[in-house]
Amino acid sequence: MGAVFAAYDEQLDRKVALKILHSQQDSLPTLRERALREAKALAQVSHPRVVAMYDVLESSDQIYLAMEFVDGITLRAWQSERQRSWREILAMYLEAGEGLLAAHQAGVIHRDFKPDNVIVGKDSLPRVADFGVARLGRSHAVPGIQDANQSAESAIITRAGIHSGTPGYMSPEQYESAQVGAASDQFSFCVSLYEALCGYLPFAGTTAEEHATSVCGPMRTPPTEADFPKELIRTIGKGLSSDPKARFSSMEALLLELRTESGDTPFAAAASRQQIVQVLAVVVVFSLVALQYLSMNQTRIIGSAVKLSLALLAVTLCLGVVHRKALRSNRFHRTIYTQLLITFAQNFMSRLALIYLPAIPTRIVFVYEMVTWFGAMLTIARNSMPSMYVLSSIPALAVIVAAWQKDVPRAYLLLLYPFILALILFEWHRRSQRPL
Repeated sequence: MGAVFAAYDEQLDRKVALKILHSQQDSLPTLRERALREAKALAQVSHPRVVAMYDVLESSDQIYLAMEFVDGITLRAWQSERQRSWREILAMYLEAGEGLLAAHQAGVIHRDFKPDNVIVGKDSLPRVADFGVARLGRSHAVPGIQDANQSAESAIITRAGIHSGTPGYMSPEQYESAQVGAASDQFSFCVSLYEALCGYLPFAGTTAEEHATSVCGPMRTPPTEADFPKELIRTIGKGLSSDPKARFSSMEALLLELRTESGDTPFAAAASRQQIVQVLAVVVVFSLVALQYLSMNQTRIIGSAVKLSLALLAVTLCLGVVHRKALRSNRFHRTIYTQLLITFAQNFMSRLALIYLPAIPTRIVFVYEMVTWFGAMLTIARNSMPSMYVLSSIPALAVIVAAWQKDVPRAYLLLLYPFILALILFEWHRRSQRPL
């Protein structure tokens, strides 16, 4: 298509990237159309993860695009510099995905997202570039011309002037020359991410025709030595669905799901939040009903408390097994779940001691349990939820009351447990709803 030079803008005293398009007379109208399309597309998007467009110039049958100068390398080159961990790769693609999301929110469809069209600056942050085949609003697709700078693999499978995009990264609807939307960019994004993680494209083929056929078939199997969570491939696989309607509802939904899978963030996808609410609501209701029963049966309070603790411990263990994939892939959920499991086990053991060691006063055991809950809340606050430091003052106050006010009924002390648990569950759910 042309060449890109570093240039200096004397009027505004800044360095710019100057894209000079080839000036063959027979292709000038097409190049001008593409240049204007790229300029209009970039002008619609203002985001730190998208290369900014400054101006479009034409002189003596030569077309120039003045753009933001980004001192860096392509995302593909960044991936090849050294061995990258899957967390590094995912973090970089999440940043690039924000640029793609910003384009979608501005009504711009990129239509050619791939590692070669993302520039990683020296600040280690990516910028999405090359909107030359982008589609604005709801306008119809216009055949584009491929970028001259291709990787060794993509150069082999690139066919210019036929489709708007790069074979291997194109969505099924692009191969069919159908009108595309944001779901098509989502597909290309997932292809690029899969390639970065696995070292090869998700669909077999070395020519455009082979890719057009394989793109609607099953994905390649990830390498057996891959160290990233299998759930990550499941998420990417949804974005690679042949039917656009089967993909994520938006790039925002895809990015949120990928952040969950990274395990480095305390935030969860909507599906995980729904599971948490359903599970923990049952636990709280069960605790309240059981404690209401205990308050009416003072003579059987110890035996019933042991059974209640055992039931909560068993339910928590079963839920951990059922949702082991979500816990394994998200450190935030795993941390809180593990702490709650440990606390339930400690409470069970302390109550069991009241049966086999009757010399221990019941009130002392209750105070010990309050201290256990206080420690659990502090641990959760230190690891995941700083706001729990404030809430942890409530069980601390309960410990003081239980230790000095001997006339407080034991059943009332037990009512503190679901209250403390509800605080943790409420904060857990609230925290998981916040976006990154």
